[in-house]
Amino acid sequence: MIENKQNMVIEVEKDYITRPHLESYRIIDMTNQHFSDIFRIADKQLGQDYVTPALLHTCIAQENGYIGRTAIDKKTHQVLGFCISFTLDRQALPDLLNSDDDAIPYPLNQANDLGVIKTIAINKHFKGYGIGTSLIEDALNAFHERHRHTVFTIAWKSKLGINLHGVLMKTGFKRLFEIPNYWYQSSIENGCHCSVCGKPPCVCSAVIYTKTLHKKAIG
Repeated sequence: MIENKQNMVIEVEKDYITRPHLESYRIIDMTNQHFSDIFRIADKQLGQDYVTPALLHTCIAQENGYIGRTAIDKKTHQVLGFCISFTLDRQALPDLLNSDDDAIPYPLNQANDLGVIKTIAINKHFKGYGIGTSLIEDALNAFHERHRHTVFTIAWKSKLGINLHGVLMKTGFKRLFEIPNYWYQSSIENGCHCSVCGKPPCVCSAVIYTKTLHKKAIG
């Protein structure tokens, strides 16, 4: 379990405001009771219907290598953010990245067993408390326990910038390559509304960041 304590004044959307008081939070397994908070966060931060009930149920059941974790306020039990990750076999990598096998660069092209951080989203009122960093470190520990030492994440790049770039660099990830229009087809097929592009299709790019874990524990 990861715990953290912090209270600060930070800048969001060009306005200085005092963030809600947060004495401490912890990171626990995702449960059904977290769904409503997760959907509110995901719809605002990622786009409508990007996170589905089916995906969350898969995380709770830990099916297909999925791991769902939430950061909650220890006092109010409010969900402050969440992380969805999963393990991946090498042969499934080209389909996930919408890339030809020979176009995938090192170290991904050499790894047999991979860890993927699929989604991290934080309640906008609680950004700046280190919750995103804690969720990433928690995911890295989970992959270490599962002997998945090559980890990557698919970061969202819109006209507003790259989501999570700062926290990924802070936690030791390296930018590897970019995939233009990554969500274009899936947004049409699934009817997902990007929070930046609006109605399908989504024309945002994916930026792949990678990190190699060592034998010792993370964090």
